[in-house]
Parts: sequence; C-alpha cells; structure tokens
Amino acid sequence: MIAQIVAAAVLGFIAEPKEVLLVLNKAEDTVSLIDTSASKTLKTIPTGHGPNEVMVSPDGKWATIANMGTAQKRDKTITVLEMPEGKVARTIDLGEFQRPHGMAYLSNTRMVTTTHEPEALHVINVVEGKVEKSILSPARGLHMVVLSPDKKTAYGSCVYDQKMVAFDLVKGEVAYQVTCGNRAEGISISSDGRTVAVGNVGEETVTLIDTVKKNSFKSLAACPAPIRTFFADSDKLMFVSAAGTGEVVVFNTSDWSEKKRIPMSDLPGVEKPQQGDRHVPMNFAISKDGKRLFVVLVTGNAVAEIDIASLKVTKTHKSGQLPDGIAIWSQS
Repeated sequence: MIAQIVAAAVLGFIAEPKEVLLVLNKAEDTVSLIDTSASKTLKTIPTGHGPNEVMVSPDGKWATIANMGTAQKRDKTITVLEMPEGKVARTIDLGEFQRPHGMAYLSNTRMVTTTHEPEALHVINVVEGKVEKSILSPARGLHMVVLSPDKKTAYGSCVYDQKMVAFDLVKGEVAYQVTCGNRAEGISISSDGRTVAVGNVGEETVTLIDTVKKNSFKSLAACPAPIRTFFADSDKLMFVSAAGTGEVVVFNTSDWSEKKRIPMSDLPGVEKPQQGDRHVPMNFAISKDGKRLFVVLVTGNAVAEIDIASLKVTKTHKSGQLPDGIAIWSQS
C-alpha cells in the first residue's frame, strides 16, 4: 500500500503540474521550480554560486544552469538538472574557463555556453559532461547567446566592446562582427533567423541586425536600459525589458513602431519597490503555446506573467531573492 502511494505521488508530480517555471535566485544560489497554474513553489534546489542563466533542453529532459559567480567569488560550473523532478544529475566543470553565462541548445543533449574569463563560446555535451569545442571571442564581455534556426551559427552579445559576434559552429571559428551600442547585452533572434535584436543597456537603444546582409539596419530608441529583447507572437511583436523605467516596451516588427508600454508597478502579490514606483524587469521566457510571456522582476523577487493577446499582466509568481534567469518546462 505504501509503495502504491509513493508511486502515485511520483506519477502525480510528473503528470501535474503541466508547466513549471524555473527561476534562478542569484542571491541565494538556488533555483525555484514553480507550478505556473497554482503559482506555487514545488521545490527549491541548490545550484553553484551566482546562477545567472537557465535553459531547458528541447525534449524537456534536462535543465542547465550557468553558475557565473561574482567578482569576489568566481564560479566555473554548469549545474544539470534532470526534469521534471529537478534532481541534480551532474555538475560540469569548465576548467580554465570561468564565469559561464549565456546558453542555447543545439540538440537534446548538446548546447553552447559563453564564458567571461576568458571570453569564449563552448559546445558542451550535457549528458557526458564534456566540453567538445571552444572558440575564443575577439570581443570582450561575451555575455548572451542565441542560435540560428539551422543551429550552424551562434550570435553573442559582447558587453564591453559594443559588438555582436557571429560564430560559425561548423568551422569552429568567428564568422563576422557587427558594431552595436554601449553595453550591448540582451540579445534575441527572430524565428526565421533573419533578425537579431541587441539591447544596448548603456545607450538606451536596440540595434537590429540583418543576419543575411551581416549588418545593422536600424536603431530603436527603446527607453532607458533595454537589458533584454524577445520576439513573440509569430515574430509580429518584440518585447524589450526597459530596466531604467521599469517597463516592458512592445514593438510592432512590421514597421518597428512602439505598440505599448507595460509598467511593472502595482502588480498583484508583489511588494512595492523600496525605491521608485516600479520594479526592474529583465529575462523573458514564453509558454509552450506562445500565448503567455514571463518576465523576471529583479527587484520584486517575482515573475510577472503577461497575456500576449491583451498585453496585460495577468498573474505573478513569487521567487527567491534577486531572481535572474528563467525558463519554462512543460509536458510534451
């Protein structure tokens, strides 16, 4: 009887919830697994020091966490969780390369990640826990990374040298660079792979790059500190986290006009900020059906859930202290 109850409990966790939000709590060195339907934390799991970014594999089996650490205490590890239980399967040590950050999956078992010290892009086998290939970056501060649809090119933002660097993953070399703005940090790519959007945190602009022509074609005035960008609604919309004003700014991609600003203020279940009237938004994640967008509120210790059709915050989810990277796991 006891065995049946335990088995039912395990199966119940796998079947329900159907969607789990993973939130990295940078100040606590943990990741929270949150049931989005109930806004309930299922469990909190220790990570390495200073976890910054989290990604879920395409098949949903793995979640990988880049432990960047801090300037005082650097880390050089990737924590690998087996989902949906959230069990730590292994920790990948990057050896001489420290402070990993951006990540993107090439397949169910292979991914790329960036490191700051030294600046490089790495191809990693998540199951074997091995670095297969490393490509040094010509620009400083290699931070976030996204992939082309065919997974042959990786695009990285370089905070300190105002560059977007394209890496040829087939040849294992740098393909080209495009100059962006001051503190080029947040980066996203349209689903067709044609447009890369880089948020320039120190310049209040977003640089739009044509990956076919390999040059920038427009600079958007996105408002103060556009720290992250994200394409959604079949690429009809682009969302920008404006950390300086505490808003999520939405653009129409048809003509790059501003559509709406969504203030991160007076949100249900979120304490008022200690300074100002709005919380600071940053990383994005999207539901499997593409109808809901999640944005982490760094100063609110929470995640806001935005309905893409109405462009309104419909729900919030409590996290740990100083949330940063977020990702979605959902049943296939």
